Amino acid sequence: MFALLALAAAPLVAASLKTRQSSGAWCDGLGGAAYDVAYNFTLEAHNTSTDSVGTQIVLSPASDGAGAGIFRVATYDTEPSTIGSFPNFTLIHGALRANEPSAPDCAPMSLGADAGAPVSFSGNCSAPATPAQVFCAIPSTSNAHYDLPILALNTHEDLFSICRESASANSSSTIAKDILVYDATTGNDAYDHDSCYAVTLHMAGSY
Repeated sequence: MFALLALAAAPLVAASLKTRQSSGAWCDGLGGAAYDVAYNFTLEAHNTSTDSVGTQIVLSPASDGAGAGIFRVATYDTEPSTIGSFPNFTLIHGALRANEPSAPDCAPMSLGADAGAPVSFSGNCSAPATPAQVFCAIPSTSNAHYDLPILALNTHEDLFSICRESASANSSSTIAKDILVYDATTGNDAYDHDSCYAVTLHMAGSY
């Protein structure tokens, strides 16, 4: 009886896994279990050199004159005011969206990031965003962070850093923000490279 139930359930499990797995270029080289659809998750940045609890990261309006509807991603500790408007994220076929319950059709979409640049988002009701299909989720193989999936950008999950925003980029804010950077390099005016530390991004609460 139990064997029959298990056999009956197997096709359902296989179908569920198949719908999650991705054949998109944004998941190339990340393994057969990589997937590109996940809903309503928060992002936690875990310092790769410590076993400390991760810090939640949230949307942060760009403070360098980039314009309305332009966002970066910062730690909640340095940008606590936006979580009510953008409580979590959704991944749809490689595109990362910051969920905005009050205006779901106007939600900012991530533009991704080139090497050395802060991860950015763009879009509002006046100027809807065109997303970049550059993100992918990887099932975790470690118990260190509760088996939470890991987010990759440009097919890399190991090139994220948290860096302190530079004084020149933070001229309109009184609080220095710790922002998410992809493949941090020296010479970028947006952040202080000496402050950077490597992180992995874990997806908490995704389904």
